Parts: sequence; structure tokens; C-alpha cells
Amino acid sequence: MVRDGAVAEVDVGAVVADDLLELRAGDQVVADGAVVASDRLEVDESLLTGESDPVLKAAGDDVRSGSVVVAGTGRARATGVGDQAHAARLTAEARRFSAVRSELVTGTNRVAAVDRPGHGRSGDRCCCGASSAARTPVRGRRP
Repeated sequence: MVRDGAVAEVDVGAVVADDLLELRAGDQVVADGAVVASDRLEVDESLLTGESDPVLKAAGDDVRSGSVVVAGTGRARATGVGDQAHAARLTAEARRFSAVRSELVTGTNRVAAVDRPGHGRSGDRCCCGASSAARTPVRGRRP
């Protein structure tokens, strides 16, 4: 990050809106921002967008937290930090997701747990009531 005209290393939590971020190959973008200077700046946004190719960024383009600089250098003015950053919003959305439990899911899980023919200890009973001792494994045919 650039503070008082000099590049300085700071903790991610210390980045505030309007800070000038120094971006170099290998850096993870820690805040959303607007590119103000670019020297062949390429950013991998695949974790955010699924786009597998790096994206060339020029002055005026946006960069998003969670992306990674893969080539070149640049500077960006921080616009979204902390809870307002894109990566933080994605994380919050993921936490809100909860699996839906239904009779169908519960029944499917119950069926999947039932002993299959040829498996289990001798004397165990299958869902149809047959003893596993009476069942024989099905073997595939060989050509």
C-alpha cells in the first residue's frame, strides 16, 4: 500500500477506503478498488468469477478482493474494504446457505444406509427381512 508517498506493508485490517494499493505479481487483492495505474497488470479472478484466463487491467478498471495479481504491476484506489469488499460479501452469502431437509432427502439417506445384499455381518437383516447369512454376493461375469 502507498501511504505518505511511500510503499508500506500494512495488515489487511488496516486498509481503509481511499487507500492507494500497490499491486504486484503474486499479491492477493485485499480490497475492492479502481485501477489508477497499470503496467501490464493481469489479475486472476477465477475464484470469484470462474473465468480461467487472467484479465488485463487498465486505468479505470475495477479489481476485486480475493483475486490474485499474476503479472505486471499497478495501483488501485480502495473502494470496498472489510465487510463491504466483494470477497467478504461472498463469504457472508455462503454462510447464510443452509441445506434443505425434506422427506425425500431423509428417505434417500435412510435407503443409502440400508445393508446391501452380500454386505454386513452374518445374521443381519436386510430391509426385506432376509438374513445376510442367506444372501450371496452377486459376482460380475467375465468375458
